[in-house]
Amino acid sequence: MYDVVSMGESMVAFEAQSFGPLREAEDFKKWVGGAADNFIITVARLGFSCGWFSRLGDDELGRFIHRWIRGEGVDVSRVKIDSTKATGLFIVERRSPESNFKCYFYRSNSAATNLCPEDVDEEYVAQAKVVYPEGILLYASESARRAVERLFDVALKHNRIVIFDPNLRLTMMGAEEARSMVIPLMQKATYVLPGADELMKIMDKPDIHSAIAKAH
Repeated sequence: MYDVVSMGESMVAFEAQSFGPLREAEDFKKWVGGAADNFIITVARLGFSCGWFSRLGDDELGRFIHRWIRGEGVDVSRVKIDSTKATGLFIVERRSPESNFKCYFYRSNSAATNLCPEDVDEEYVAQAKVVYPEGILLYASESARRAVERLFDVALKHNRIVIFDPNLRLTMMGAEEARSMVIPLMQKATYVLPGADELMKIMDKPDIHSAIAKAH
C-alpha cells in the first residue's frame, strides 16, 4: 500500500542561465517541472511511500522525467509511454535579477495532455491512503479533465483522502468555464489547497474573507 499516489502533467524545463531576452541566451539548466511531481517527490523525501502516474512521450525528455522521478524513490510503474505524442517542455526566460521570470510553454497536444480516464488504474489508486490529482490537467484537454474526474471518483469510491490543488490557469481557459469544473471537485475533496488570489478568482470575490465564506 502507498501513502500517497498522484497523477499529473510533468514537463522538462530549460532555464536560461543568463539575464536578458531569450534570444540572447546560450546556456540552459535542465530540470523537471510539474505540480504533481514536485508534490510527490517532496512527500517521498519525507520518507513516505509514493506513486505517480501520467503519460510521457517515447522520447529523450520523457525518459529524463521517468528517470528523475523514479530516482527519487517514487513508483512509476503505471506511467504510460505514448509513442505518438511528444513530452511537453517549457523555457524559462530571466530578463533581469529584479524582474520575474517568464515561461514559454510547449505543451499543446503533448503526451500528458492526452491523459484519459482509461489511464486511471483503479487497483493502483485503491492502494493509496491519500490521492493527489493535479488541477492543471482540467484545463489541458477534455480527455485529461475526464481523467481527473475519474481519479476523484475512484478515490472516493474507496474512501481515500483526496488533496486537491485547483492550480487555476486562466491563460488556458476562461474564468466561468474553469469555475464550473473546479468548484464541484473542491466540494468533493477532503482538503483543498488554493492560494489566496486563486481562491478569490475561483469564488469571484474581491477579498479573501468573502471568498472563504463562499467556499464554505
